[in-house]
Amino acid sequence: MVRASASITRLYVFMFGAFRIELNVLPISLPTRKIESFLAYLILHPEPHTREKLSALCWGDVSADQARASLRTALAAIRKGPPMNFNRK
Repeated sequence: MVRASASITRLYVFMFGAFRIELNVLPISLPTRKIESFLAYLILHPEPHTREKLSALCWGDVSADQARASLRTALAAIRKGPPMNFNRK
C-alpha cells in the first residue's frame, strides 16, 4: 500500500511582544514595520475594507497619492510572500 504524505502548511503570526511570522516554523520577514502593522490590522479586522480607508488609516500623514502608492507597495509585499511549495531538507 502506498500512502500519500499530507503536507500541511502552518502559518503563525505572533503579535504579542515582537511581531513575528512563521511558515512551517521558518521565519518570514516583511520589509518594514509599517507593513507588519498593516498586516496585523488586516488579520485583526478581517472584514472588507476600501483602499481609501486603508490608505488613510495607515498613511494619513502623507498626500493621498503617496498614501495610495504606499498601500500598493504594502499589498505587493504581503502578496509576494514566501513560496508555498518548498521542501525542507
